[in-house]
Amino acid sequence: MRNVLIGSLKDKEQLEANFKYNFYHIPKDKVNLAKNNINYIALYQSKTIFKEDGGILWYGKIKDVELVKRKDEFRLFMELKRRYSKISIEADNGIDDESKIKAFNIDDVKIIVDGESIMSVIGENVIRVSRDEFLKRPMRCIKGLLKRDK
Repeated sequence: MRNVLIGSLKDKEQLEANFKYNFYHIPKDKVNLAKNNINYIALYQSKTIFKEDGGILWYGKIKDVELVKRKDEFRLFMELKRRYSKISIEADNGIDDESKIKAFNIDDVKIIVDGESIMSVIGENVIRVSRDEFLKRPMRCIKGLLKRDK
């Protein structure tokens, strides 16, 4: 079930605002909250901006949704919780190969993950990005992986 929205952060100030006011903004045309039954938000901190604090460290259950008309965005109210501590990050790195996610679907896009690359398959179109490139520029890579030929 796809009930978690992964929200990216543009800078540390945005993360601070998320904590201070307990909300996350997203343009309303980026996600259909009702159709996808979104109940949680996980905040993605890129390694480029957040360095050693990069990754998904915080998540929150959505308590309320408000449409902000002037910006045409949803304001998702949440109560943030720490996803894991530094200690369990080390433990998470020890997950055996059988337990790791190898593939998943986003709508009609199949995403395949291996040790060296990430691939998307849309119909007969296959797009591949290296793991290193994905870690350096995750948002650009995600957009590329989900791109559909018209």
